[in-house]
Amino acid sequence: NVDEKAAKIDFLSSAIRLSENQFPEIYNLLPPICEKLGIVVPELYYVKSKEMNAATCGNTSPYIYVTSELVEKMPLEMIASVLAHECGHIACKHYLYHSMAGQLINGIDSSPLAQIPAIRKLLTPTLVKALLFWDRCSELSADRAAVLCDGTADKTVDVLLKIHGYENINREEFLRQAMDLKAFINDSKSNQLMEQMLVQNESHPRLATRAYECYTWASTE
Repeated sequence: NVDEKAAKIDFLSSAIRLSENQFPEIYNLLPPICEKLGIVVPELYYVKSKEMNAATCGNTSPYIYVTSELVEKMPLEMIASVLAHECGHIACKHYLYHSMAGQLINGIDSSPLAQIPAIRKLLTPTLVKALLFWDRCSELSADRAAVLCDGTADKTVDVLLKIHGYENINREEFLRQAMDLKAFINDSKSNQLMEQMLVQNESHPRLATRAYECYTWASTE
């Protein structure tokens, strides 16, 4: 409750809330996505930042923000995919654990949660790694929401490449790379263990993994 109230004050006081009268070309992308995913239209904020990013925040009343860099660098159809991804977090009710994982990403000692004695005693390194594993899985579910809204995995993968700073990439060739990665990891137990060790402290799956999972899911019923 404290975090959510503080964030509400922060966003209302220093960000720009989008609406039909404020950046309507961005805001109007949101209602059709929410209707398709069966969720209430959340508040949407525009934040000045040099980082190309978007996020879903809040525990009881989730909201989304997009950064100025993302709005300036991405065409509208790609921004729609970004919003669909964020709405996927809301449709799946990820926001509580997602917020907790975000507070733990820099470690237990630096987390605001560690200042609460009742929570501190539960925050073991194993629990933190489990929560981050859940967080990575939640990103794949949100990617699927974007694929669902787009009707194809192509746009979602293009968005992921652009957010990671890659331009003019041959998508089909990159997908082959992602399939090679999956095959290499599945080749042995030691490879699987190595991959788990590399990503265990990360909140998001890696780029090629997300591309592979998007296309694999899009090809199923």
